[in-house]
Amino acid sequence: MEGNVWAEVTNETTYNKDYEKGDFYSIGKDNDIKIAYENQQDNNVLLTGTDNGVMEYTASVFDSGYETNRVVFRNVPITKTTKIYTDTDFDGGLNLKLDEDSDGNIDRIIKPSAIYEA
Repeated sequence: MEGNVWAEVTNETTYNKDYEKGDFYSIGKDNDIKIAYENQQDNNVLLTGTDNGVMEYTASVFDSGYETNRVVFRNVPITKTTKIYTDTDFDGGLNLKLDEDSDGNIDRIIKPSAIYEA
């Protein structure tokens, strides 16, 4: 995946490296919920596993403060070696590409559990 790092999350800290591109927050119990607000729609996303289990990934588009699209991926398996590649191009259809062992090869592609449109 090419491009500059905009935000980075570790087990302890969230770093927002470029506030002009948007805001990034950690909330919830133990800061286990991450929220990113991007100022432009088409970006690449890399999620790196920090623990073993499952996660939920939700991507939404807002227009004038109203949610117009939402894509939800439920029960996504994740380990400390998982890398997940996706993007924010809702027009192209979002999928999660899992590299389960960080060897650079996509091991499987996960389709959304739900798609909502306004």
